[in-house]
Amino acid sequence: MFHDPNNDDRAVWAFRAVMRFREVCQGTPLDEPEGIEEAIGDLIADLLHLARQNDIDPSLLLNRGWLHFEAEEAEAKEAAQCA
Repeated sequence: MFHDPNNDDRAVWAFRAVMRFREVCQGTPLDEPEGIEEAIGDLIADLLHLARQNDIDPSLLLNRGWLHFEAEEAEAKEAAQCA
């Protein structure tokens, strides 16, 4: 049965994307302490390059992403308080 995604689902999707990204571009292995942080930063930077190449303002994407993150965090907190 389908359920609305929660932040754990979103984190799993993002980790899968980071894992695939790291397979393609190499870099510090994800199981090393700095690996996941480095991979996330590299992927974000590459996504911003992609945005720029497609005439999308990278700062707008960062702002939009941050707003989505904050809204999803607030939604999760509210749901936890109601449970």
